[in-house]
Formats: sequence, C-alpha cells, structure tokens
Amino acid sequence: MNNKHSDYFSFYSISPCFFPDISELKKKYYEYSKQYHPDFFTLEDKKKQSEVLELSSYNNKAYTTLSDFNKRIKYILSLFFDVSEETSHKMDDDFLMDMMELNENISEVSIENDEDKMNGVKEEIEKRISDLDLSILPEMKSFDVGNREINLLEKIKDYYFKRKYILRIQENIANFAGL
Repeated sequence: MNNKHSDYFSFYSISPCFFPDISELKKKYYEYSKQYHPDFFTLEDKKKQSEVLELSSYNNKAYTTLSDFNKRIKYILSLFFDVSEETSHKMDDDFLMDMMELNENISEVSIENDEDKMNGVKEEIEKRISDLDLSILPEMKSFDVGNREINLLEKIKDYYFKRKYILRIQENIANFAGL
C-alpha cells in the first residue's frame, strides 16, 4: 500500500492498545470515510482513484478490526506472533482437562435434551469467559501503557487461545437444534 502507515493503529494515529477510546476510533473512521470516499475522486486520474479506493478499503478493514474486541486482540497479537494456527499453541493440561470435562457435560445434557440443564451449562460458560477476561485485565492494561515484554505478551496470547476455545464451545452449544 502506498501510504506511510504500517498498521491499523498508526493509520489512526493511536498507540496499540486493547482498550482504545472507541468514540475516538469511530471519529477517525468517519473522518477518513469522508476524506477517502471514492465518489469524491471520480474526476481524478486512475492512479489517484486507485490510491483512494485502497485507502478507503484500508480504513474499513482497520475500523472493523479495531472496533471488535476479539478481532483487536488477534490483530495486536499478530503484530508480535503468528496467531493464524492455534494448533501450534500449547495450552496447559489443566485447562484442556477442564474443557474436556465441560464438553462431556455438554454432550450428556444435549443427549438428555434438558433445556434447564443446558441453560446452566451456558451460564457456566459465560462465567468462565468472564473469569478469564478478568484474569488477564492487569496484563492488558499494562500493555496499553507501553509494556511490551515478551512474557506479558505470551500471557495475553495464552488468554486469546483459551478464550477462542471457550467461545467455540459456546458457539457449538448455540447451534444445537431444539435447545
């Protein structure tokens, strides 16, 4: 791309952070949406039209990514690690055993077709996500004020993959027919 921005954060002139000011982000997005709207460049040469279209597209991708918590986490981590494949990330055995038990519980409840028990499982999953989110909050806040130590980033990466795993379980439950 022919602009000076190497990442979405620099495009919006903000520091990489897990908790950006969403109203400021939205404000920058709308500002750039107007500034780089292709309809305002219809009389320009093809090169300029192409540049503006690229900037408009980049603005949309940047905003879509940075305005969504899960996408923002993945994006920030991608600035430091390869997060494309979770199979390369080793999760701790306790977490995996815990998830195995949760999956077994879900299987039993789905076989019983008991909506009350399934709602209990859904609540348990919500609590696990909430607890996981709260557990990483100090590290994310530390990152937001400039801490880029590798051990901090590793903890956040571990959180990201665990959260993704639990969200996938939650999504699978939502897809059960009749519940």
